[in-house]
Amino acid sequence: YDGVLNFSSLDLMDMVVVAVSESSIIEVVLSLTNFRGLILLEKPVGRNLNEFLQIKEIAKEFKLNIRVALNRRHYETVETTRSLKGSGSFLVQDQQGTSEFSSNRLKAIGRENIPYANSIHLIDSALYIAGALNYKIIEPIIVSEPGLYTGRVLINKTQVLTYVLAWEVPGPWSISCFYKNYHCDLRPIEKLVVKDSDRNVYMDLEESGTLKPGMLNMVNEAAKLISQGKSSLATLENCFLSASLTSELITIGN
Repeated sequence: YDGVLNFSSLDLMDMVVVAVSESSIIEVVLSLTNFRGLILLEKPVGRNLNEFLQIKEIAKEFKLNIRVALNRRHYETVETTRSLKGSGSFLVQDQQGTSEFSSNRLKAIGRENIPYANSIHLIDSALYIAGALNYKIIEPIIVSEPGLYTGRVLINKTQVLTYVLAWEVPGPWSISCFYKNYHCDLRPIEKLVVKDSDRNVYMDLEESGTLKPGMLNMVNEAAKLISQGKSSLATLENCFLSASLTSELITIGN
């Protein structure tokens, strides 16, 4: 098809998955304002927080049924980690750089908040695991050159999330959760190792399947929402916390 408006059977569809570049997402959402089915947006929702809020307003104005494909919430490893509830501290280790961003995106958003699109995957999953409802940035990050940068965020008034960014240098992509009785290490996010206070392995879990399990679970959740009217798919409101934190935590300096 040349575009969404050329779908001849749009009115017969139950769900549309929007998996375009974030630079095109507003245009596509605007073309779906008459669609009454489920709209599943691939994360990130827009290039920056401004565009995220614009899409949120469009959804409200046209009463769109939008959910966000936060597929990393739907990994068994993430859900298992989340089930080990308790007060804890969280460590997010991210790795990226300007080479990962297209010239169109750089032109559109300048040199501020460049990591929004990629970092939100890890930050959102960490906040979801922690059950975070709010945040306060203790130590922001201003990236100026290749190297390691550390930021700290107070979540839920008592828990601290430490974010380490390896900017244009090698680094891991992981989430660690430090609870009273357990240490959970998701490295990468599809693999979980849980150790007790004596460093004994309490649990070793790895996702299986030929498809990405998170994507498959997400589609199952979408089907459940269509047929039963309920699921754990995230709403735009659910995403606002991680989207705003990601945009505020990291700034690219000159």
